Amino acid sequence: RLDQINAMLGMNLHAEFDAYRILGAVLDKVLLKALDNGDDELGGRCCAFLESVLGSDDGHLRDAVGVMVLENAQWTPERWTALHAIAGPGLREEMDQRTG
Repeated sequence: RLDQINAMLGMNLHAEFDAYRILGAVLDKVLLKALDNGDDELGGRCCAFLESVLGSDDGHLRDAVGVMVLENAQWTPERWTALHAIAGPGLREEMDQRTG
């Protein structure tokens, strides 16, 4: 019985702190607002975080940046331009792959 409870708790924690969920929260609650408000310092910190994720050995995390941040966000041309201006090389490369 204790093993079942631990397994259920672990699954709930995993769902709560899943990479996609965290990146989605960073995107929605921080990065897009920073771009909309012209807050390059905060946006730059978000980009540095995304660069670190892209440099990780974990393919699941790298894929999460592409899917959650670059493909599924509510990007406008203004936001995309602002992001490109403050993005690091890894993030710019990912962005360029998606724009052809």
